[in-house]
Amino acid sequence: VIRMFESESSSDGGWISWFCDLEGHEFFCEIDLDYIKDSFNLYGLKERIPKFNEAMKMIMSSESPDSEDLNDQSFLEIY
Repeated sequence: VIRMFESESSSDGGWISWFCDLEGHEFFCEIDLDYIKDSFNLYGLKERIPKFNEAMKMIMSSESPDSEDLNDQSFLEIY
């Protein structure tokens, strides 16, 4: 499982940078946190996404996941 999540980037740019740097995510791009935090852009998602608040906290984290996170079942459920 960990190999699938390994990133070529060694810098800690947060969850968004980590996610965008993963192999196979070449077409994802980083967007500004203010856009992510704007409730207008999130309309209707809270009802459709299980563990929405936990996912938002993860996405806006300034830290990239480490091997402990990637082995944590609750982390993987949110991811």
